[in-house]
Amino acid sequence: MVRTKVAIYRLAYGMGHLMIDPARIDPGFGIEFAVRCLDDERITKVRRQLMDARGRANENSVTSGKHIRGFGIEQFGEIVSQISGRITGVPLTFTKDRKRAAHVTGSDRSIKLQLGSTAVSLMNDLQSIEEVCVRPTPLPELGFISQIRPIDPKSERAARLGMLFDGALGGEDANRIALAVPSECRDHFGLAESFKVTLAGSAEMYDELGFDQLLKAVKHD
Repeated sequence: MVRTKVAIYRLAYGMGHLMIDPARIDPGFGIEFAVRCLDDERITKVRRQLMDARGRANENSVTSGKHIRGFGIEQFGEIVSQISGRITGVPLTFTKDRKRAAHVTGSDRSIKLQLGSTAVSLMNDLQSIEEVCVRPTPLPELGFISQIRPIDPKSERAARLGMLFDGALGGEDANRIALAVPSECRDHFGLAESFKVTLAGSAEMYDELGFDQLLKAVKHD
């Protein structure tokens, strides 16, 4: 854990990020960094979620990178939850005295990139990241990604939508609601062999998770 004048950062490798309390993470941090420094011609991976009743998530990747337009992202109907590619114009330890550019993956919850291994170089890299994040606007070709983002779960809008959602669960149109896997769980969702739905101290196990199981657990006659 490292503190700067701007924020507190938690650094991890491998599976270490799973130890971080999600409530302590600044949502959108990685995306906001990525859309301000990625080379829009060298995007290597995009993960996005369609905003429809299917709750479907797609991931497309290419080895050498291509223009962001080549991924066919629907700018008004999809949320980009992760984007990877080459970055330009960011002075990092990894790119110093090297001919190749650094590669970064920005997500709703993190930034993945090579950082300096000494105290001085690490702090310099964090300062470079902060300088990118305070840039007033994203790059023109990537600006649409930051325009459609998940809302703050602690905001008044989220509370109002929660009330409307609660009413919809008990209404006749509940079949219009579908499940979507949270971005922090998506990498491991496919490995799950069963799911446990718990309510009021009792739990039921399911081989597959569907909306009907959750609705049964929360709906009252």
